[in-house]
Amino acid sequence: MTRTVLSAFFALVLAAPAAWAQQNPPANDGRFSFHRVEDGYLRLDGRTGQVSLCAQRPEGWACEVVADDGRLTEAQIEPPRRPRREPELKRVMAFIETVWRRVVALVADAHKDFLRKT
Repeated sequence: MTRTVLSAFFALVLAAPAAWAQQNPPANDGRFSFHRVEDGYLRLDGRTGQVSLCAQRPEGWACEVVADDGRLTEAQIEPPRRPRREPELKRVMAFIETVWRRVVALVADAHKDFLRKT
């Protein structure tokens, strides 16, 4: 009985990450952008600047790199701008400071009570 329960438990533990990954696909990091053209879609790689033409083929969708003599170097590609999170960070830090002060006050009060009782 114990072996059966342990086997079922380990099977569940091993299968859970795979099931979770299928339900939660990776978030779109915005690396690629697609633009509709007459023959399909142009795919722009935001990291490398590479442009590909993606089109429906008999086998399925396929992308082919478009020749580009003026390809940008990685140094020329501007990194994506991230929104500033300073106000949120300040609120979190203020909350942590408040909690810390309360914990210190509780410990100090407990220490005083302990000294009075001894």
